Amino acid sequence: MTIWEWIFIIIMAKVHLACINNDFCCAKQNKTNRFSATCSFKGNKLTFIINGHALFMEIFCRTKLNQEVLHFPKFEEDLERIKKLSIMECGSYAPSLLTKVLLRDLTELSLISVKETVTITNETLKDFKNLNRLKIEYSQGHIAKNFMKNNPKLTALTLNHMNLDNIDSMFSTAKELRFLELSVNNITYLSGNSFNNLSNLEMLLLDFNNIQYLNSYMFKDLKNLRILDLHHNYIQNIAQTIDLANNKLAQLNALTFEHNPSLEKLNLRYNELKELPENIFQYCKKLTLLRLGSNKLKELNEHLFINAPSLEQLEVDDNKLTSRSFPEELFKPLRSLKYLDLHLNQIANLNMNMFKNLNDLKLSLAMNEFMEYPDVSQVSLTEMDLSYNYITSLKISTVMNSRCPYKVALLKNKIIHIDFRFETPVESRNFSAFHIILDRNQTTLNCYNYGLIYYNKNESMKSLIEVYPKILQKADVYCPFPTFHCPKFCSCQLRLSYDELYVDCSARNLTEMPLPEIIRNLTNIELLKRIFMEKYALEVQLGQIKLYLNLSGNFLREINWIYSNVTLVDLTNNKVERIENNNIKKLNEIQETMFLLLKNNPWKCTCQAREFQKFMQTHYKKIDVTEVLCQDNHTLIINAILCPGPFYQWKIIQFTLIFLISLSITFALFYRNKIQIQAYLYSKNLCLWLLQQQDLDKNKTYDVFISYSDKDKEFVENILLLELENGSPSYKVCIHIRDWIPGEFISHQIATSVRNSKKTLMVLSKNFVDSVWGRIEFRTAHIEAIKNGDSKVLIVVYGDLEVNHLDDELKCYLRSNTYIKWGEKYFWKKLKYALLYTNVS
Repeated sequence: MTIWEWIFIIIMAKVHLACINNDFCCAKQNKTNRFSATCSFKGNKLTFIINGHALFMEIFCRTKLNQEVLHFPKFEEDLERIKKLSIMECGSYAPSLLTKVLLRDLTELSLISVKETVTITNETLKDFKNLNRLKIEYSQGHIAKNFMKNNPKLTALTLNHMNLDNIDSMFSTAKELRFLELSVNNITYLSGNSFNNLSNLEMLLLDFNNIQYLNSYMFKDLKNLRILDLHHNYIQNIAQTIDLANNKLAQLNALTFEHNPSLEKLNLRYNELKELPENIFQYCKKLTLLRLGSNKLKELNEHLFINAPSLEQLEVDDNKLTSRSFPEELFKPLRSLKYLDLHLNQIANLNMNMFKNLNDLKLSLAMNEFMEYPDVSQVSLTEMDLSYNYITSLKISTVMNSRCPYKVALLKNKIIHIDFRFETPVESRNFSAFHIILDRNQTTLNCYNYGLIYYNKNESMKSLIEVYPKILQKADVYCPFPTFHCPKFCSCQLRLSYDELYVDCSARNLTEMPLPEIIRNLTNIELLKRIFMEKYALEVQLGQIKLYLNLSGNFLREINWIYSNVTLVDLTNNKVERIENNNIKKLNEIQETMFLLLKNNPWKCTCQAREFQKFMQTHYKKIDVTEVLCQDNHTLIINAILCPGPFYQWKIIQFTLIFLISLSITFALFYRNKIQIQAYLYSKNLCLWLLQQQDLDKNKTYDVFISYSDKDKEFVENILLLELENGSPSYKVCIHIRDWIPGEFISHQIATSVRNSKKTLMVLSKNFVDSVWGRIEFRTAHIEAIKNGDSKVLIVVYGDLEVNHLDDELKCYLRSNTYIKWGEKYFWKKLKYALLYTNVS
């Protein structure tokens, strides 16, 4: 029976003897269910201890092993219950013992060998596929770079006291590694390959080594690093810039930067730091830039920056800092600080006196929880950003009450009210050195904020306030008055943009107009200034007041008072019937500066109203004269006939005669040039409804039958026929030389052509007059026209023709009908029009 079988039997049997012996071993079990066996084999003495509950096995070498241990029997059975194995003080033979036992489900392995040389390769651990924790300590052996190649599930590795000096690419195959402890070694140098592929590593312990130099590239692959321990090294030269951003560092050791006097820039953004050790920067006297943004810091220790006098830029944005996170002495050592970023925290207020030792500070407090503007009277600022807070009101004197001029951004707050009051005169203020940005607030140009307009007008103040959307322009801002300054039953508002005062007494059932002395007092500039200072805390700048008095919609029957200092009086929709002549006289004296609205009153248009009418005619530009009507006949008063006399009647007769004469002349001219006018209208497609188109001839074969002498065929066939059949519009033409049937009687064909054509066009020339057939064609067409009651015959005079030499019938026709002469202006337009319409004769 082998040693391993003997041990296995004892374990399985759970014997309780003091000691059971065989040739090699003595095995026993104590009361805590702990089994042990001490075995001797050719001078090698080993103790095997198994804890039944924890499924843990320890192999402890009692003597220094010799080579004979290599022949120690191998146990073939799988001790599947054993999950943890520790081999201690077995020296260089410890890896050999791993081959003697089959532990397929082993998850944790410790090799602890004091002052012995151990060699670990990937073959050493090849049988332990499920191994996830490995500890090798107190050895001076050789660790191969790929020794974890066969252990893909390994998550924790400890290599302490191993005298390691070079770890480049040693862990590149351990991609699931989360914990790595390399304490108490001889590591002097780290490179960019020291931790490559360890993107899941969360904790890295490098304490008690000989590292002398650090830079951010050494940790470039450690995307999830949460804890980094570098204490007790010999770091004398950290790179001037270290970038540890975008990791998951949750804590830093207080001595991490103990030997870092050269560190100037440190980036720890986008980690999970909840606190910083009190003295972590005590050796960083050259540190100028520190980025702590996007962490989980809730407070800052009072002595955190006690030895960082060179710090110029500090970023602690996007954390969980509150108003209580800042001890009063926190920033006192940072006399060089120029930029402090605290935006995106939870700060509701801040004691600004903690910055009183700093000069020319640029401070960002945006995206916090401020509801009031902080007191900056003891602070030397160049810029301050309070954007995206909850400030609702702003006092300009508080903004400007600082040691030095500065620029402040208040974008996207809740600012509605702006107080422009100053204890000292405005003229003594250096506004141009300050700049306030109020973009995208709830600020509107109202009575309380109207100081924005005055500041924008003043050249010395123009750069003080910047607002977008732009409201620093004239706008319709109406500021109500206290009622006791206004006439009874009326309301008063001052339109600041235009120095206009509106007194609204409309629809108040008034039967009398307000007293003039009350209206007069309203234009007192000093009174208005006092009212605005009391009600709106606003020092208004006013010019001459323009007063608008609205008395519409009441029951006023007469105008008792004339207000000389009023710009407009609205008396519409009242019961006023007339204005007395004495008041009209006064109105004439002031009307150049006053507008008067009088419509919708029952005005009486009698002889007594003539002065009123004359007044309206004189001042028509200042009165709504086009809407003031007489009650009885609803005519405009300005045009009404009041007490008409003989002269007026003669003017009516004169006008009527002129109109009738003009109408007659126009009609005569139209009749004389009727065809020219009609042809022009036809050619331009204008007023076609005036032109009667012949509907009776729509079924006829031809549009026109041309009657002419054969001696004029050159003109007819080459000019007239060509244009009518091929022009626009085109006509279907009948000519005897082409369309008559040979052999039939000429008289019969003439009658047929005239009857089947809408028009007969007669080319009247000397040759036509001498032609017997021409006269027959004319008479046939003439008779057809008389029968149908339209102008059937059209005459085109071609060539020189003496009308007196024509026969009586032709002569009579030409005198009673319009004809067209070849060569005259608009010949074709007239001809084509005449071919379509019948009312051209």
